[in-house]
Amino acid sequence: MDPSPYEAKQREAIQKWSKETPNFLVKGFGKLANHISSNAVEIARTFVPVSILQGAIHKANDVGAKLAQEKEILKSAEVSAIEELRYASLEQSDRLAKSVRQWAIASASVEGGASGFLGAVGMIADVPALLTLSLHTIHKIGLCYGYRATEKEDKAFVLRILFVACANSKDEKRKMLENFRQKEAAPSDTKDGEAEHALMEILCKQIGMNFVKRKALQLVPLLGAAVGSAVNADFLYDVGMTATRIYQYRWLSENGKW
Repeated sequence: MDPSPYEAKQREAIQKWSKETPNFLVKGFGKLANHISSNAVEIARTFVPVSILQGAIHKANDVGAKLAQEKEILKSAEVSAIEELRYASLEQSDRLAKSVRQWAIASASVEGGASGFLGAVGMIADVPALLTLSLHTIHKIGLCYGYRATEKEDKAFVLRILFVACANSKDEKRKMLENFRQKEAAPSDTKDGEAEHALMEILCKQIGMNFVKRKALQLVPLLGAAVGSAVNADFLYDVGMTATRIYQYRWLSENGKW
């Protein structure tokens, strides 16, 4: 089936997005982190070890799924079941997802401003909160396109979206997207349980490392309070757009329009 003019436009937008630099770098925070916060990154890893982050990511994924209530989406979309959105209107789903992104960015900005003012102590509290908000956002955007992530395989899909969103460079984003596509293209009956578990641990470790690098700017003297809000907002922008583009691609593919 041929895509509608709107769907064709979104196909082009997805392809363009896949080649874009993460918003984190566009705003200059990535360069700032690379140049002045190498010590801050090490300090941040001391306060929030990657090993602890791995457990926090899994927990946040479960909590994020539970927080993503369907009632609000069902009411806004005027459908009786989330699954109906898989075959309804992409434009309608995009409007729903945009609303979720705006809410997430505003929430992250408030949280980041408060935690940034408190420096290291604030970051310790902010990391699990931001992880939960990020995964909640991905789960909720998935619902906008008709995809409920309650099974283990679906939750792994959500983590891979976060993995892509955590990219700290254009090249890193490209490699993460390639990894994502390869993983999704693999037949489900070839996925070994132990291998899948090992992959998830590697995934969580990489998310943790990249996540801490972004949050480390809150520890730079005189910048924490000012930057915390902006870093959180930009991170949720990346999370929201990554989730939107990937779920758009999934919707278009499953409807035979990619």
